[in-house]
Amino acid sequence: MQRRFFFFSQPALTVFFFLSLSLCVCVLLHHPTVHVFDFDYDAVVANQVQLQQNCTMCCPCMLPCWFSCFKQNLIDSINAQHVAITRDGIRFVHDQRRQGCRLDCQTAGKTTKTIPFDKLTDCDIEEPAGASGPLCCMVNNILTKVNIDTASSGMRVGENGQKLNLHELTLQGLVDPHGFKSMVWRMKRSGGGGGGSSSAPQAMNMSRDTKEIVAALNGQNALLKEQNSLLLKIVANTSK
Repeated sequence: MQRRFFFFSQPALTVFFFLSLSLCVCVLLHHPTVHVFDFDYDAVVANQVQLQQNCTMCCPCMLPCWFSCFKQNLIDSINAQHVAITRDGIRFVHDQRRQGCRLDCQTAGKTTKTIPFDKLTDCDIEEPAGASGPLCCMVNNILTKVNIDTASSGMRVGENGQKLNLHELTLQGLVDPHGFKSMVWRMKRSGGGGGGSSSAPQAMNMSRDTKEIVAALNGQNALLKEQNSLLLKIVANTSK
């Protein structure tokens, strides 16, 4: 019986145990990012560049602009997209990138968009099918789309009287679209986002390889290893 409760009978061990536990809990609770979802950048770039290039070939006079500026603009725009699910909602970030003729004065600034869970009305997946582009050189649709809607989005009437289905946000080419959709609905059902709290969403910086998150977790792992080594030393000293 004494051996069974040996751990909690040692004050130093108990203190270190609960400090380690509380440290892990604080890291999970206070970090605004719940999960970062990656795009399949290579697949998106290959598909969209081929599609736009085929469309541009229908107007040969635009080919010089395409190869000198527009092609790289498209690649930069795709690689600048990031999305994550936070406690506040769906967070979409479009980093700073070149556009137009790629002059400094034409640089597009970083934009962020947050869709709160309590405003979300729909989150559906559109599976790829068919092909797009000019009839003479069509490109197969291989990218899965995730369409996100709110009460303010939906059917609109265009200038020519045609009906347009405008989504609040469309994510094309996610690596795990089904996992994204599942987590979105799980967060909405659990009341994520504070049920429409009036506080502004917390700032979040996302990068393609989430360097900040990885660095923070590595730091916590190093600290936990140090605490574990101290625990082993205390156990060795108390058992003598």
